[in-house]
Amino acid sequence: MSRILFSRAAVRRWMIAVAVLAFAPLQALATEEFTVNGLKVILKKNPANQIVAVNLYIRGGVFNLTPQTAGIEPLLFSVAVKGTKKYPKEVINAELARMGTQIDGNATRDYGVGFLRCIKPNFEKSWDIFTDVVLNPLLDPAEVELAREQILTGIRQQKDVPDAHLRLIANEMFFTGHPYVRFFFRICG
Repeated sequence: MSRILFSRAAVRRWMIAVAVLAFAPLQALATEEFTVNGLKVILKKNPANQIVAVNLYIRGGVFNLTPQTAGIEPLLFSVAVKGTKKYPKEVINAELARMGTQIDGNATRDYGVGFLRCIKPNFEKSWDIFTDVVLNPLLDPAEVELAREQILTGIRQQKDVPDAHLRLIANEMFFTGHPYVRFFFRICG
């Protein structure tokens, strides 16, 4: 015969307390807001580690797209890291691998986001590559076509993966008549 030692409410309070204690140091960090060349910057320093994380939010999402342009954001993010005016594809790949830096992007229903993750000693070089990816992508036609095919294949395969198919059906049912119905889940990397 099993005995209940703690009520669910007690366990829930304990879990909330642990979560609050775990995230309290992060919440205590001061946030600064300022503008650089017309861009709003929100800075939150975390002295606990040497990781630098940058998110660049770009107005986008389904309200700025048509059925014909749906998917353009992940396509652009995918191709932008394949070469810039300053850094050829091979150099970007080698430098990011050498430094352990991550540069990528994603699209959501409401915005696009490009992100950079690196360690502090590699920030300047990583930032230089990131800004060139954002401002000067080559968008090589061969890379664009390859990324387009990968994305279209991913969209076609949504019905082959049960969880992805379920999300697709739920998305279509929930957002019928709303622009959010045009959003597809990014399933290719």
